Amino acid sequence: MNFNRLVFLLYLPVVVLLYWILPHKVRWVFLLAASYFFYAYENFYLLSLILITTVLSFTVGLLMEKTEKKGMRKLYFIISLVIILGILFVFKYLNFTLESAIGLINLFSKDKLSFTPFALILPVGISFYTFQTLGYVIDVYKGKCKAEHHFGYYALFVSFFPQLVAGPIEKVDVLLPQLKENHKLCFDDFSEALPFLISGFVKKIVIADFLAIYVDAVYSNVLTATGFSLLLATVLFAFQIYGDFSGYCDIAMGCARLLGIKLTQNFERPYLSHSVREFFRRWHVTLNNWFTEYIYIPLGGSRHGKARQILNVLIVFLLSGLWHGASFHYVIWGLLNGIYICIEILTASALKRFVDKTPLRKKIYDVLSIGFTFVFILSTWVFFRSKNVMEAFHVYQRIFTSFLSGSPLGLLSPEFVLRIALSFLLLLLIPYLFSHKLILNRDGLSKESFAVLSFYAVIILAIGFAWTYQLQTSGESGFIYFQF
Repeated sequence: MNFNRLVFLLYLPVVVLLYWILPHKVRWVFLLAASYFFYAYENFYLLSLILITTVLSFTVGLLMEKTEKKGMRKLYFIISLVIILGILFVFKYLNFTLESAIGLINLFSKDKLSFTPFALILPVGISFYTFQTLGYVIDVYKGKCKAEHHFGYYALFVSFFPQLVAGPIEKVDVLLPQLKENHKLCFDDFSEALPFLISGFVKKIVIADFLAIYVDAVYSNVLTATGFSLLLATVLFAFQIYGDFSGYCDIAMGCARLLGIKLTQNFERPYLSHSVREFFRRWHVTLNNWFTEYIYIPLGGSRHGKARQILNVLIVFLLSGLWHGASFHYVIWGLLNGIYICIEILTASALKRFVDKTPLRKKIYDVLSIGFTFVFILSTWVFFRSKNVMEAFHVYQRIFTSFLSGSPLGLLSPEFVLRIALSFLLLLLIPYLFSHKLILNRDGLSKESFAVLSFYAVIILAIGFAWTYQLQTSGESGFIYFQF
């Protein structure tokens, strides 16, 4: 079920209302049923995969905790990794692997082989809940946390509907205790949830879905669009994907907050980063933390010299590219970012000595580094947005060789430019939502709160208008990260 489907506007209030009416001891049952309904709404059979992953990881956790033999613990651990990652591999990477292998064989063979992809549906959110369960299994194996003995609460940890299909990827010691807690109905939970929900719907519906109109039109005509159109579409895509994914995470945090639960912040103003390394600490924070804790540090991190650190960084970003999609253009996207981070690591000391010599250099560097980082991230988004590697190279080619020649697509009307300007204005106003809380005292809402509510009302009207326009013109839209 998408957050931006009309049915969700009915689903969420019913879930929240019943959750607070029900006694604490049965809330987990209701939330688990509601989460499974949320996930199975589009395709019921995909529920079996999340159940298999849940039962397996829960059972392995108990077995590893009970056995005192290191060899058996390791065996249970390896079996769980093979099965959990095997499910992910079959549904997400099997066709890609076979197609790549056959393509490689055909390069050196006279008799060309053909390949018909298997008709597999990529389960929504499989990469997210797979990593969440893997994190739990690894933590239990390493003794960082105890195995959960209540299957119902553990199943809810894996399938909690606000963050099930697109994150944030939560750790068991952060989310599970909150699911068990006997939450009391509190005005502050609702006052804090409202800004997240409004912010999320603004980012997704008012900003991302609107920018997608131009971005999709241009990237659907890569061979004929002008280089200028492609450059502009790439810039707008940077904000589209931010609005789309950050919007999802904001809505997820708002939904969870309505239930008294705090999810991890997944975005921290990434486009204001001073380096690519900093960008990935601010973008999809929980995924970056997962790769750091479970891949980068076990590989040795930065503890064994620069050469080993660079190799570890490249491995992490290669895996990050593959995590995002079973295609070479995602692999190149990941490696480009990894290579540049390696350059930053190698030049960090010399650059710091140069910048720190005078305050003026520091100020100039702060401005230039933000701009340069954004331009570099922008250049890599071309691979992320393109359908394949060749399309990405066509985009670069037309930007540098056909900047003004080709079809401008006629979309940059004054009305369109005005709506883009209004979209970015709303994006700049979003921090205001979080800087002013609704305050309830003995006399009711404060005067400041009425002003905040008025601002909320205007934003909600803008969301409603944009949503109605979208439904009439292009129908309901999914979230970009649902495909991962």
